[in-house]
Amino acid sequence: MCGRLTFYHNKNELSSSICNLDLPFDLPKEYNLAPSSLILTIHLYQGELRLIPKRWGLIPHWSKDPLSHKNTFNARIESVTEKPTFRTAFKHHRCIIPVSGYFEWATKGKEKIPYYIKDRTNRPLLLAGIWDEYDREDEIIQSCSILTTVSSNPLSEIHPRMPILLNKNQIIDWIDPTIQIPFKKFPWLKSQQNPYLDFHRVSKNVNSVQYQEEDTVDKIQVDPSHQQIEFNF
Repeated sequence: MCGRLTFYHNKNELSSSICNLDLPFDLPKEYNLAPSSLILTIHLYQGELRLIPKRWGLIPHWSKDPLSHKNTFNARIESVTEKPTFRTAFKHHRCIIPVSGYFEWATKGKEKIPYYIKDRTNRPLLLAGIWDEYDREDEIIQSCSILTTVSSNPLSEIHPRMPILLNKNQIIDWIDPTIQIPFKKFPWLKSQQNPYLDFHRVSKNVNSVQYQEEDTVDKIQVDPSHQQIEFNF
């Protein structure tokens, strides 16, 4: 599961991570993005690579009621071709979702402990996503979902699911709409092997979607007598 995101890289840092994508405008900094927020996506539009914000939580184009689609902010790669909500988008509308990092909650007894997960070298993470466009009467909504897979060790110590991460060599083929059977082209979709991630425990302030301060990503000091998960890839 991937349910909270951050984005605080500048346009030059993002551009250098994605084929020198032309970004003529500054990017807003976000420290606690939740489902239904607008998040950044990158995909082909009229033959060009474009950065286009979309609602996080996919609404399929055939929907009769856009408000009826809940918990569509993640799509499991194992079942994405079977679910009516996701399968057309997976076939025709794949995208990149750039983030600076994301939050995940480990369960210890009855307690939920938040962790922040990011690239070890502080580069943007490029998540595999899908998108669709709902167009009814005077309402047009472009929306997206993040693809998830089984977590690799030691991230599985925090949560059994993780977003699918792309590297520079994979992104052009991933967003190519002419590739309609992605599993044959991308065997790595179902197996994420030790991505270069770090993670650390953060304040429970992040639990509230209203809390949008920069310190949401800061590592907190924990009493050594309280055991916590703390690994690096």
